[in-house]
Amino acid sequence: LPCYVLDGTGGMEWTGAHLDERYIPHEKNPERGYIATANADPVGVTENGDVLDGVDPADRADDFYIGCDFDRGHRLARITERLEELTTAGGITPQDMSELQNDAQSPFGRFLTPAIVTQLDRALEERATPGTHPDLSAAVTELASVMDRVSDARDRLAAWTSFDTPAAVEDSPSAPEIADSVAASIFNATMGHLMRLTFDDEYDYFHDGELDGDPRRSNGAGTTMIWMLQDPSSLVGYDADAMDAVYWDDIGTDVVESRGDRMLRAVAAALGTLETTLSSTDMDTWRWGLLHTLRLDALVPVRLLGDSMDVLSIPTPLDTTYPNGFPRHGDRDVVDASGFGMFDFFRRDYGSGPQQRLVVEMTPEGPRAVTALPGGNSEDPDSRFHRNEMELWRRNQVRPVPFTEAEVLAAAVEHYRFVP
Repeated sequence: LPCYVLDGTGGMEWTGAHLDERYIPHEKNPERGYIATANADPVGVTENGDVLDGVDPADRADDFYIGCDFDRGHRLARITERLEELTTAGGITPQDMSELQNDAQSPFGRFLTPAIVTQLDRALEERATPGTHPDLSAAVTELASVMDRVSDARDRLAAWTSFDTPAAVEDSPSAPEIADSVAASIFNATMGHLMRLTFDDEYDYFHDGELDGDPRRSNGAGTTMIWMLQDPSSLVGYDADAMDAVYWDDIGTDVVESRGDRMLRAVAAALGTLETTLSSTDMDTWRWGLLHTLRLDALVPVRLLGDSMDVLSIPTPLDTTYPNGFPRHGDRDVVDASGFGMFDFFRRDYGSGPQQRLVVEMTPEGPRAVTALPGGNSEDPDSRFHRNEMELWRRNQVRPVPFTEAEVLAAAVEHYRFVP
């Protein structure tokens, strides 16, 4: 199996048989009125940590391996939530589906921000009345010079109730969009530091130099963080005396650090990172779109100045408006996929996202579709179709797709004839 080292003595070879269709996860006309997928575990085979025992021990599907490396499931959960809202309201339109594809609510922000705010409240109580929370006394004392800034960040995170992640650097953003954008910057910077403060000591201790790659890039760290906050007692690393996960503690120190200590220090470090990166101490200027950007690399890059510049990328590094890439909303595991590594706040651009924004409506007259491509249909930088859809795609807009012969001919701007 792809997830495990297999016995090589002869009992693990493929038999040549193909899985019967009835054992392949599928749905047909479910009563809820929709089918949603997003690379997540389709039938719950990973829920108990054993991908070989299936969901129902009485079901022969348990004899078959379906998979093990699935998405964390946050995108599917949000898509399902939105579809439930739409189906309850009734009258779903293609525009509704395009707007759903545009959803950029931060699932990690939604899960983790309340916990961070709670710990910042404890830290501020400790500052006001020393000894109230002994686990925070050392950190509050060390960070005394920035606690007013921490308090400001706390208020901005507490007000971030939409958990939306707008770029907020173009088109005269509204005050709520700016507030959400700043909160998204603070949260994501905090997450980068929090993940390292929490897990780097364990990874460094157990990493012996023989692992292929950095295990911190796996999905497991993000999932573990959520369990640490939602249900720490379910983890192997649960400390019954502390009533919390042991992973908050830095095993390289002589004291036992708490979740509050880790979160307070992560926020303080995040504020320093944002001040340095954006060259500003004014939090209102910390727009997420200045940090979270997208550049589309060419399939066959043409580089100048050594390897530093791909002149076929969109936008190129020479673009006077977007030299660092297009500002984008979103973060890890949002519906409009735009995530970056869980530990990689210092590289906030991203390389995987929607390859088109396609919505199709089946009508009595035939399919009616809209779409937008990231760039265009041509890799030729001199072609009018090299990046003609880039503005539509990055702004989450779409164009009609010609479908019938008459529609295609009416939309044609060039004709090619191929002869033997």
